[in-house]
Amino acid sequence: MNSYIKTAIQIIIFFVLFLTNSHCKKSNQLNHEEYVVLFAAGEVHSGDRELKSGDVFSSNKPLKLGDKSICDIQLIDSQNSVVMRVGSNSELIWKSSFQNGKRIITPKILKGKVLFHIHKLSENTGFAVISRAMKSRVTGTKFYIDLEETGKSTLMVLEGNVKVKPGYIELDALSKEQIQNVEALANYFSTDTSVDHWRDVPEDQVKKIEDWEYWTEVVGARFVELKPEYISSVEKLFHDVLEGKEISKEELRLVKDRDHTSVSTISNPPYTNLYESLQVEIVELEPLYGLDTSNPEKIKKAVQARVDKMEKMYFKRISKVFDKDIEIILTLDGKKIRCVVFRMDKNYCYYYTKDGMSKINLEEIDSIIYDPEPHEM
Repeated sequence: MNSYIKTAIQIIIFFVLFLTNSHCKKSNQLNHEEYVVLFAAGEVHSGDRELKSGDVFSSNKPLKLGDKSICDIQLIDSQNSVVMRVGSNSELIWKSSFQNGKRIITPKILKGKVLFHIHKLSENTGFAVISRAMKSRVTGTKFYIDLEETGKSTLMVLEGNVKVKPGYIELDALSKEQIQNVEALANYFSTDTSVDHWRDVPEDQVKKIEDWEYWTEVVGARFVELKPEYISSVEKLFHDVLEGKEISKEELRLVKDRDHTSVSTISNPPYTNLYESLQVEIVELEPLYGLDTSNPEKIKKAVQARVDKMEKMYFKRISKVFDKDIEIILTLDGKKIRCVVFRMDKNYCYYYTKDGMSKINLEEIDSIIYDPEPHEM
C-alpha cells in the first residue's frame, strides 16, 4: 500500500473516531467567537437569524446557506485575521478549543464548500478545519474544502501547507479495551502488516493513538480527494468494532484493498479549472482591520465602504452565483438600477445589487435591459 493511501486511511479512521465520540468531554471548548458578514447574497442564516452584509454573529449557532447563496465572513479578532467564503447549500458549526494553552479556531464543515484565506495568526492561536473525512491543521494561508452531499471530500491547497491531523482528543469517553481495539484496527488499515484480521496485529506493532500526531502535509497546488463509499465503509467498521460486533476477514480485506483516494498536483481538468477559479476568488477575501464589536454602526459603515470599493468584483460574483446576466432596471421616474434579477411574481421584481436583495413593484418599472458591458464593472 503506497504512502498516500495509508495517509488517507489514517485521515478517515481518526475522523470517524471524532464523529463517533461527539458526546465526550468538552471542558476545553471555547464559548464562542464573533464574525462579521463582509458580503452576502441569497439565503444566509445564523440559527434562525437572517444575515446581511455588515451583520455581526456569534459562532454558537450553525451558519447555513441555501441554494444559490454565498457569503464572505471574517473573524473579529485584533490578533488574528481570517476570512472565509462559504458557498451554496453549506452548513458550518464551530468546535474551537484551548489545547496546551493555545487557542485553536475550528470550523466544522457539515456540508458544502468553503474557501479559506488565513491572513494572520498570532503565536498562541492555531486554526484547524474538520469535515466528514478529514481534520486538518493549517500552517498555510489559502485552501479550499468541498464536502459534497454524496460524501466525497476534496481538500485543495492554493498556497502554503495544510497538515492532516487526527481527532483523538475526543476519545476520552472510550473504555481502555475500546481504545486498544481502535488502535489495533487503525494499525491494521494503515500498515503493511500481513495479518488477515485486525485482532491478529502483534501488540508490539500497535502504534498508540497519542503518537499519531501528524502524518503528511498537502502543499500548494495539490489536492486530496476521498471517495464517499470508502468513508462509509470505514465508518461502519469502526462503529461495529466499538459495539463489539465481529468483522469477517473478507469484509476487512475488501475495505483495505479498495481504491478510494486521489492525491495529486493540479495538472488536469477539472482540478486545473477549479484551481484557476479559486485563485480569482481568493483575491476577493481581503479583510477589514480595527473592527470593534462594541461599535456595530462603525462596523456596518466599514463593511459598506469595502463593498463599494469591491463593487465590480461583487457584481460579477452575484451574476455567477445566480447564473444570470447583469441587467439595468429603468424606472418610470428615471432611475437606473444595475443588478441581477433573479425572480419575478405578479406584483414584484426581486433583484440583487452589491448591497443585497431588494424588490421593486412592477408598476414602477419602465423596462429591464441587458447591461451591454458587464465585464467592465
